[in-house]
Amino acid sequence: MSKDNDDNNSEFDVPASSYKSDTDSDDNENTKKSKKGIIILVAAIVVILAALGVCGYFAVTNGWFGNSKPVETTESTTAEVATTAQPTTAAQTTVEPTTETQNVDKFVLPVVGYGYQYAKEMLENEGFVVQIGEYRYSTKYEEGYVIAQYPDESTIAQKGSVITLDISSGLISDNSDDNQSSQSSNSSKNNDSDNSSDNNYSYNTSYISQSEVENMSREELNLALNEIYARRGRIFEDPTLSAYFNSKDWYTPKYTAAEFSKNVTFNEYEQANLQLLINEQEKRGYR
Repeated sequence: MSKDNDDNNSEFDVPASSYKSDTDSDDNENTKKSKKGIIILVAAIVVILAALGVCGYFAVTNGWFGNSKPVETTESTTAEVATTAQPTTAAQTTVEPTTETQNVDKFVLPVVGYGYQYAKEMLENEGFVVQIGEYRYSTKYEEGYVIAQYPDESTIAQKGSVITLDISSGLISDNSDDNQSSQSSNSSKNNDSDNSSDNNYSYNTSYISQSEVENMSREELNLALNEIYARRGRIFEDPTLSAYFNSKDWYTPKYTAAEFSKNVTFNEYEQANLQLLINEQEKRGYR
């Protein structure tokens, strides 16, 4: 009986080592599975994080969450407004010089000491109108040169203003004896013709003949020319002319050289006679 039991036991007994190896293999498989799960989980987290990073990058770049684009748009809009405003300002600036050139005030050029023609060109180039004032002798300037001007140099005047020039009739000595003799000779020469000239003056109503002008002396030409001015009330700065015309009953001094050009306009007879006398002086070389 015991032997049979032993045989039965030998048939069903399994070695302990076989149980142990089966358990280890199961543990290894579970360990491998858990590692794979961890790896898969980590990989999934990494993928999710990478996806979130990519989405965040595009979100920031495209302005989904940021304020950079609107700011740039505002700045560019401001820059555009500023840029478009500049031409308007420039256009207003360019209008101002045009307005200034319409009302021009200029300084009157100094022309005393220049020849009449050159002085006339200088003033006319500046936009002024030139008018001859009186002819008188000068102790400084030769005949034909400007000895005085009205308005004075450096005076501010508008374009188109009349500038009156006094012209030298020739040099005269500054010696008092010479001046006295000149004045006395002038007085003696003209005393004989005072009455006739006072009563028969016609330079403002008729033309002087060429023959009459040709028969005049140098002094007579100068007095005849300035008498046209004196008859209109011109005040003379030259002491010789002033003394001569102040001795006439008909002479009434009214206007200075500057005032004369503004208040007096010669008629056609006076203008023609003035030009004839001037032409004769130029012909003889007195100018």
